[in-house]
Amino acid sequence: MRFPTLNCTIYTDTLFAKSKSVRGFTCAQLFTDGCKFYRLYPMLHKSDAHHALAQFIQEVGIPRNCLAEQAPEERLGEWGRIISHYKIKLRTTESYTPQQNRAEAGIGEMKKLVGRALRHSAAPIEFWCYAAEWAARITSLTAHDLPVLKARTPEEAVTGRTPDISEYAHYS
Repeated sequence: MRFPTLNCTIYTDTLFAKSKSVRGFTCAQLFTDGCKFYRLYPMLHKSDAHHALAQFIQEVGIPRNCLAEQAPEERLGEWGRIISHYKIKLRTTESYTPQQNRAEAGIGEMKKLVGRALRHSAAPIEFWCYAAEWAARITSLTAHDLPVLKARTPEEAVTGRTPDISEYAHYS
């Protein structure tokens, strides 16, 4: 099977949680286009980032360009093999310049939304992994007042297809 190609730059970074989740996750890999499209994949260890990249490619598509931190798990090993296999142009940020990676702002937004969702539902902090996945999907499926989106949802702007909402019934 062929995966669709995404005609945008995808930014990625690792979100670290303050506590282990009920599913044993300690961190998550966030993928974003910088315009409210998010995919978040909880991970046991930051070294599992290549699994998140493979899942992103299967679920969303192959980004033409990917910008990541200089962390080894986001450049070398299995991650590097996947990047090479799909011919993704990988760029890395310069040291001490987090503003180059739009995923940094996305992590801040996800943490804020997760905190709000957990407080509103009175759920324990250990359920952060569920709230984070939910927040990422809801934000991607919601219309935003950004001119770059041209009256489309972030999901539609990145993938080029209108999502079938019934696919996401388990997030409600």
